[in-house]
Amino acid sequence: MGWGEWAALATITTAAAGGAIFIVKVIIPYLRKIGRVIDRIGGVDADPKTGQARIPSIFEDLADLKTRLDGQDAVLETIRHEVEYNNGTSIKDSQRRQETDTRDLKNSFDDLKKAFEDHTSAPTTTVNNKQGG
Repeated sequence: MGWGEWAALATITTAAAGGAIFIVKVIIPYLRKIGRVIDRIGGVDADPKTGQARIPSIFEDLADLKTRLDGQDAVLETIRHEVEYNNGTSIKDSQRRQETDTRDLKNSFDDLKKAFEDHTSAPTTTVNNKQGG
């Protein structure tokens, strides 16, 4: 084997090694990602031998999501009922009634306070009951 043949063999070996590294570093991880996407779409059964937990399919997750969202809708409706004005049974209506009652009590107290101040600031007359002297 001559020098040129050794160079060609080295080039081919380097290219093969580079191709193998490319396959290991780029192609295999990409294929694994594609496999994970396929598993996620179709789901994976539990495997007790390997300890693999069951992975639900994306369609099962969507059905579960709909159930959870329906439950959240009911909770939100309850909250909406309490924070919007309605027929008097909401917390907001109750708070409005309490504010009105408090304002009325304050006005009544202010009226009583003014009447008391008017009464105590009126001029007083002193009567002297001593006879003689």
